[in-house]
Amino acid sequence: MTDPTVEEALATAGDKLLAWNVEPWEDQAILGVYNVGPGEPERLAWEGHPEAQRKSVSERLRARGLPLGGYDGERDILWSEGGDGFSLWHGEEGRVVHGSSGVLRCGPGMKRELAVGDIAKIVSYAAEDSVERGIQAELNDGATVDVAYEMNITAQSMIGYSRNDLLFDSSWAVHAGAALAAWAGCPFEDRI
Repeated sequence: MTDPTVEEALATAGDKLLAWNVEPWEDQAILGVYNVGPGEPERLAWEGHPEAQRKSVSERLRARGLPLGGYDGERDILWSEGGDGFSLWHGEEGRVVHGSSGVLRCGPGMKRELAVGDIAKIVSYAAEDSVERGIQAELNDGATVDVAYEMNITAQSMIGYSRNDLLFDSSWAVHAGAALAAWAGCPFEDRI
């Protein structure tokens, strides 16, 4: 049995998200189709496109009304971009951030609610020891809220872990943070 094509995957039941991998693979931009129903997202199909065609393929998909996003296959993180909402899924945890109708839900169980109007800036960050990295919301009142983060002990356990390693490992936070800021209509700052 062969893997389904992107078009075949789009024809199946359930909520779908098309997402580009943050890093090209052998000069190919990889586009995956994910079922983003309850629980962990499931990749249904994927296809490669020359990196130079990523923008034109995205425009054609948007013209069809298909939802787009990004993913980091190394860290099993998927997010939506554009449209009337924002979501971020993290592996087996499923959806860990969701924004719609002017409210961003995040934190354990997505129980923390932030009004979009209270968000001054979205920031991607890495702790000084590089173990914790993620996305924060800086609020108008000066408070900072962790929106999404991961702990990666490799930064301390791997001999020779470098700034380049950190940039590669945390690129999801930059891309997803920029997408979140665009949805929230606020500035984005990369502090990694």
